[in-house]
Amino acid sequence: MLHQTKGIVLKTTRFRETSAIVVIYTEKLGLQTYIVNSIFAKKAKNKAAYLQALSLLQLVVYFRENQNIKRIKEMQWAFLYRQIPFHPIKRAMALFINEILNKTIREEESNPAKFQFLYESLVELDATKIRLSNYLCLFLLAFSQQLGFAPLNNWSEKKAYFSIQQGQFVEGHILNIHQLNLVDSALLHQFLSTKVEDRLELPLSKIQRKDLLHLLIQYYTVHIENFGQLKSLAVLERLF
Repeated sequence: MLHQTKGIVLKTTRFRETSAIVVIYTEKLGLQTYIVNSIFAKKAKNKAAYLQALSLLQLVVYFRENQNIKRIKEMQWAFLYRQIPFHPIKRAMALFINEILNKTIREEESNPAKFQFLYESLVELDATKIRLSNYLCLFLLAFSQQLGFAPLNNWSEKKAYFSIQQGQFVEGHILNIHQLNLVDSALLHQFLSTKVEDRLELPLSKIQRKDLLHLLIQYYTVHIENFGQLKSLAVLERLF
């Protein structure tokens, strides 16, 4: 059966000389794996560009239940990036986001709200001309809501320490790697308390921004099984 759907390319692996196995998160079919034949052949006319990480595609695909690897009938751009491929900081951010998606998206079921969030976030990253410094912290926080484990901002003077395991602020500080200290807890509370539309412009120091990014990554590590290490983080830290 044929389906029309938008898709976000997550991973492409070369198969034999001219073909590829590509993992795509689709709007209508969830996470799917496709084989694309002759994509690297000379006559393909640079169609391999469609399969670069985070490409936003409009697809016509074959779908059959219980078939692990499917085929693509047609593909074209749903949105063509204008800045990300040529902007070193945006390109590094896209690399980071792609690694996050590969570690967190595992379900085959369709989730239109999650897909639309990711699609719009990537279009926004490509188009935005305002400060980018806080973008990844904003993305991780918003995406955690789509994944179902967004931190609860229940901070108070009594509950001033953030528990990564519980996803909320708690009383008392326990010497535990899964509980933030008072300074980092206050930093997270500050970010959570800022209106979403103002978070990109929140004036954080370089140290605060780095600490916030690391604690959000730690939060993902606890809540996503087998999350592992992020290779792209070192690239980001060199750029910033």
